[in-house]
Amino acid sequence: MANKETRVLKQDTLEILRQKTNEISLHVGDNEQLDALLADKTYSYTASAGQILFDGADSNSKVTRFELSPQHTIDNTGGSIILEGVSSIDASYVANAIIYQGSSGSETWQAYIVSATTNKIIVRDSSGTFSSSADLKVGTSSPDTIANANIARIIIESYPVAIARVYNNNTELTQGITANGFFAPKIVGVAPITGSPTIGNSFSEGVTVYQKTGDALTTQADVEANSNWYGVLHSVDSSEIRFKTSQGSFSATAKLRVLGSSDEIAAAKHGALTAVDTTYGSYIELTTPAANTNVIKVFSLDLVAAINELQDDIGTVENLTTSANDVVLAINEHDSELGTITAAAMATTASTVSGAIREHEDQIGNVDITGI
Repeated sequence: MANKETRVLKQDTLEILRQKTNEISLHVGDNEQLDALLADKTYSYTASAGQILFDGADSNSKVTRFELSPQHTIDNTGGSIILEGVSSIDASYVANAIIYQGSSGSETWQAYIVSATTNKIIVRDSSGTFSSSADLKVGTSSPDTIANANIARIIIESYPVAIARVYNNNTELTQGITANGFFAPKIVGVAPITGSPTIGNSFSEGVTVYQKTGDALTTQADVEANSNWYGVLHSVDSSEIRFKTSQGSFSATAKLRVLGSSDEIAAAKHGALTAVDTTYGSYIELTTPAANTNVIKVFSLDLVAAINELQDDIGTVENLTTSANDVVLAINEHDSELGTITAAAMATTASTVSGAIREHEDQIGNVDITGI
C-alpha cells in the first residue's frame, strides 16, 4: 500500500499549499491538548510586582527554553520610549490613550499607548516625527506631561517569534506589541552584578555600554573605534546586567561605562560576561508588567519533546529482565508468575502478596527452619 503522508509538489498553487499545510496541522493536532502530565517544557513563575522579564529556573527549577520561528519577526514599529529618572507616572498614561508631542490639535508626533511604566512607554500607530527634546503629553486642555529631560530615546526594533504560549493567571496572552501581550527579546549576553552598586539612571534600555581604560568616550563612533568592548543594554538590576549586542573582548576586571554619562559600574561590582545561545529562546518579556504573585506560565511543548518525556518515564525497555521485551507483555509475564492474587485464591484474609506472606509469618511464628 502506498504511503498516505501529505506531500507538497512543485506545481502546487498557494491555495493547495494552504490546504496541505492545514491538513498536516490537523493530522498533528493541537499540542496544547497533550496531557498536562507532560510538563517538561511547561515553565511556571510567580511574579513580583512590576516584573516583566521571565527566564532561567522556574518555580520547579526547570530552565526555560523554547524554539524560535526562523525568518519570522514581530515588529515594534511604533516604538518604545525609554525614560530616565521618572519616579511616578500619571494615571492618564494607560493603554489606548493618545500620547503626543507639540500641542493638542497641532501635534508634531502622536501615537497610542500600549503600556506605560516609569521606565518605558510602548506605543503603536505613531505618526509625525518623534523628538527626545520635546515633552510627552496625554490629555488636551491641561495635559499630563513628562518633561523632555526625562526622555532618553525611542527604540524601534524587531523580535523573533517564539514557538510558545504564555499565560498570566491562566489567561493566554497575545504574542505581539499589544496591551497584555508578550514577546521574546533578543539578549546575547549577561553578567552578574555583585556588591549592590549604585546604578545610575543612564543605565537604561538601548544605551551603549563600553569598557576602556583612560578618558571617557563621547561618541558612538569613538566607542566602536577605540573601546575594548561595547554593547547595547537591555536591562540591569541588582543581580544581573543584560545586553542586546556585544562586540569586542569583555573583561570581568574593567568597569562598565555609559556613553554620554559619568554613570559606571566598578569592575569589582560585576562578573564575566556569559554568552546566551540565541539559536533558541530563553527570555519572555511582558508588554504590561505583572502584578505581585501573578503566575506566569510558558508553554512550549512539541511532539518530539512529549515523546522523549514519555520515553524517559518508561525507561529503557531493552533492560527488562523478563522474557518479554515490551512493558505490557512484561507486566503480564509477572502477573502470570504471581498467579491470581485474591484472598480466596491465596486462602488468606489478606488480598495482597505482601499481606498474605505477613499473615502466614504471623501464623508460623519466628521459627528458624534452617537444616530441616
